[in-house]
Amino acid sequence: MRTPTITGMALTSALFIILSSGCDDGDDAAIDNTVAPAGDTPKAETRSASINFDGRVGDDPFVCGTTYEGVGTGIANRFRANDFRLYLSDPALVKDTGEEVPLSLDQDEKWQYRNVVMLDFEDGCDTGTGETHRAVTGSIPNDGDVGFTGVCFTLGVPFEHNHLDNTLQPSPLNVSGMFWSWQGGHKFVRIDGVGDPEGAAVGYNVHLGSTGCASDGKTSNPAAECRFQNRPHVCLNGFDASVDTVGVYLDRLLENSDVATNVAGSAPGCMSGNSDPECIEILPKFGLDFVFDDGQNAPQNYPGEEPQRFFGVLPR
Repeated sequence: MRTPTITGMALTSALFIILSSGCDDGDDAAIDNTVAPAGDTPKAETRSASINFDGRVGDDPFVCGTTYEGVGTGIANRFRANDFRLYLSDPALVKDTGEEVPLSLDQDEKWQYRNVVMLDFEDGCDTGTGETHRAVTGSIPNDGDVGFTGVCFTLGVPFEHNHLDNTLQPSPLNVSGMFWSWQGGHKFVRIDGVGDPEGAAVGYNVHLGSTGCASDGKTSNPAAECRFQNRPHVCLNGFDASVDTVGVYLDRLLENSDVATNVAGSAPGCMSGNSDPECIEILPKFGLDFVFDDGQNAPQNYPGEEPQRFFGVLPR
């Protein structure tokens, strides 16, 4: 299975870039000691950058515990989400030349660690926490008035951080609710909900993570990448840096799914399983091919008919 690169044709991201007054630490060879002429201000080596995100259900902001009408297919297409969190890694701004400029992330000891960020759109209505986090913050080299036309990032946790003992990892990699096991690693996306909550009240969840992971035991790290890494690389372009925000659309993810039913004998909703037919319609919305393997027949590939649908630009 491949991990594709998705280029949004008409999508945009929010990108707010503010000049920083400080300089990066470094050795003497990296510091310009030239005395500036009188009246001139030395140029800062970096400038701060942030990308704002917002959980959405159609035109509405996501509110934890709210029942939304018209989500998915079927007659009882009502859905209440009680959890909505995800991991991103390696965020970068994109120049008008197409070059990606990686953000050096702020190490806040809570939401961001090295090149990984956790976004949290729920506020503790059920399984999550009371705090939310909706922005990626960091810095980029200060190259003057460089034009940026997009943003890229990878959905998920990199392999080198994904399969360690989460109880010994720094935040946000130590969040127990976002971890499966040493073998499986983290839940890159966690959406927990109930379809037709006032009627059938069917539990319907979407947990994205790596699958097909081989290791010597449940508490042993895989020696190599899992068969299905499930880390799509997403690029959005055509944004207005001063006004736009990246929307993370729960309803688009579920638009071809009947959230009020669940296939007998399968996990509630889609847990990234390659024997779960309910994942056929969901994984392509992340920009991933779905490979159906029932253990008896040859695997069948279900590619997405369109680019990823999970991320997009909020209408102004």
